[in-house]
Amino acid sequence: MQKIIPALVASGLLVVSSAAGAIDIIQVTDDDTFDGYPAISGSNVVWQHCDGGTGWPCQNGDFEILFWDGSFPIDPIQVTSNGFDDGIPAISGSNVVWQGWDGNDLEIFFWDGSLPISPIQITDNARADYAPDISGSNVVWQQCDVGDDDLCALGDTEIFFWDGTFPINPIQVTSNGFDDRLAAISGSKVVWEGVEDTTPPITTIDVYYWDGSFPITPVPLTDNDTLDWRPDISGAVAVWVGRLAGQQEILRWDGSFPVAPVAISAGIGGPFLPAIDGSHVVWEQDETLLGGSDIYFWNGVETINVSNDSDFRDEYADVSGVTVVWNGCWWDSYIGCLDDEEIYMAIVPTAVPSISFAGLALLTGLALGSAIWLMRRR
Repeated sequence: MQKIIPALVASGLLVVSSAAGAIDIIQVTDDDTFDGYPAISGSNVVWQHCDGGTGWPCQNGDFEILFWDGSFPIDPIQVTSNGFDDGIPAISGSNVVWQGWDGNDLEIFFWDGSLPISPIQITDNARADYAPDISGSNVVWQQCDVGDDDLCALGDTEIFFWDGTFPINPIQVTSNGFDDRLAAISGSKVVWEGVEDTTPPITTIDVYYWDGSFPITPVPLTDNDTLDWRPDISGAVAVWVGRLAGQQEILRWDGSFPVAPVAISAGIGGPFLPAIDGSHVVWEQDETLLGGSDIYFWNGVETINVSNDSDFRDEYADVSGVTVVWNGCWWDSYIGCLDDEEIYMAIVPTAVPSISFAGLALLTGLALGSAIWLMRRR
């Protein structure tokens, strides 16, 4: 086991290093409350922070959005400051979007990175709008088409797009009788998952793609009787969680037709929650049957275990270039997080000792047997 230990505290920077010394991990936050759901673009990082409360789900407080420009000492800026929950941020350059409660339902908010901070409310309606993503000035999100319930119990969710121009006039990308959700965008290209089962159990989820052209014609990238979910996109390349040869894998599509995704993960430990930037992909992968998980980085050739500590649960990773961010906590299989979740960051060296897919499969199989995975608590 590669133990993560404190190494240096200086100028407000806490660095923790693996015992093997392969990758230095920067602990971005160090407080007594929840910090999670980070996103990164260049050196800029945003995340969701419990303000005035404790733990999950932020008892006696509310969630706010924090921003860090990557400079040291670490001194985050609080983007939001209100009595409502703001969460699930996304960032592109200095542009930030998030979902926030407005007193009635969830709406989408935007900040262009300028000071003084003056967020813009993109949506203002009687329906729940949530789970945004951004690329440049282009924003996508999902909206419940009936009612203001974020679970959308009375209807289904559809994908909306805004090109950043004013007056704000969002475009409805999908219009059907099933849930379209968790959209991601790169440039004008959009991917999302479509839940074609309208009643439990859910056995079919497919990935859809829109190239940004008009008239809008979504293209299914998958069409099968299994689960293909949680897509992300960078340029023309998309990744998602799917099954190949009976194994759950991170699948990568190079943007060409006919669609022929290839697996870039080892299929052991139920890899999930991928994010992509250029040729680099990160994901979360369970390392033990007791719930520990690590963050993996694929550089286009080989796979590297970035966090590599079975005593931690590391999750919700994002990547920009060779910089990876995630949230993690000391983990107990019966209790869960033993302390509050914090934000971590690592810059992955260009040459890092790594393990081959075959070696990872062999070692994990011998040590653990089969593994289970957890769905995102969103």
